[in-house]
Amino acid sequence: MSEKFTPGPWEVCNGADVFTQTGAINGRGVAASTNDGWMIATCPNASTNTDDGECELEYSEQTANAHLIAAAPDGYWSNDELLDAIKKLIAGMPVRDLDERILRAEKYQERARG
Repeated sequence: MSEKFTPGPWEVCNGADVFTQTGAINGRGVAASTNDGWMIATCPNASTNTDDGECELEYSEQTANAHLIAAAPDGYWSNDELLDAIKKLIAGMPVRDLDERILRAEKYQERARG
């Protein structure tokens, strides 16, 4: 399988922005300069209309959203590992590193929560 997204790790910078590490390679194989990274997302002070009028996201929610986005590559690979383990278990095959896979999934959840 060939993923088209920018590989991780991604990190939260400036409070609510998500970047790759400096010098990282994007999904097309292009490397950022050694003193820059690829901007993945920004979680701005967004607003929307509600039944009670306009409402903005609080800063704490913006940063929580940024942490969830930054953890996405870890979650993708963790999910891939767990699905592989489940398929093996269903087929009656042994899964030697199940504890390690579960630990990585738990670490992903922790990272996603910020």
